[in-house]
Amino acid sequence: MSFVRDYGRGPPSDETVAWLDKMRPHLARSLSLAARLKEKVAAAITETRSEHSGFLPVSSTRGGV
Repeated sequence: MSFVRDYGRGPPSDETVAWLDKMRPHLARSLSLAARLKEKVAAAITETRSEHSGFLPVSSTRGGV
């Protein structure tokens, strides 16, 4: 996650930096939970597709082997 500020507005205020510092653990936790949820959804989709296709999931390399 990144926050962007227009260069012309100059550096953020001390109050903004303090607020972001306070929010950091909450933002980190929410991003971590979102990433785990995406992994679980992807795993469920893969499992469902492999169960209904009749084929086992296979990965291939560039050489097709």
